[in-house]
Amino acid sequence: MNDDHFIYCLEAVEDIDHIETTEVTKILESVALIQNISSIHKTCDTIEGLEESLSFLLHNDHNFKDYEIIYLVLPGEANNILINDYYYSFQEIAELFEGQMQGKSFTLPIRRYWTLKKKNFSISST
Repeated sequence: MNDDHFIYCLEAVEDIDHIETTEVTKILESVALIQNISSIHKTCDTIEGLEESLSFLLHNDHNFKDYEIIYLVLPGEANNILINDYYYSFQEIAELFEGQMQGKSFTLPIRRYWTLKKKNFSISST
């Protein structure tokens, strides 16, 4: 992989039709400006939207090979995520990605009472 870093971020929101700048959006913008790391930020508000976004990412996104980090920001607890009152297990998410995540960092912060701080978000080349 080259020295460029790219982030794909999928965030669960209450309503995708209600355009709102979230904390995640602000952090990704800051990372782009300060660390020169480009990102794609998508939102979903249903489990179908999550599955559609992940399916598109895996099968149709020609830039998938360039995303070093896949960052999902989803509410939930324990080994489940919660979207629109539907629980989805980590096992089910893993099955969607099976065999397709080599060389990727996969981050799934569970957002019960989440707060993200700019100073805590960084990427380092190794």
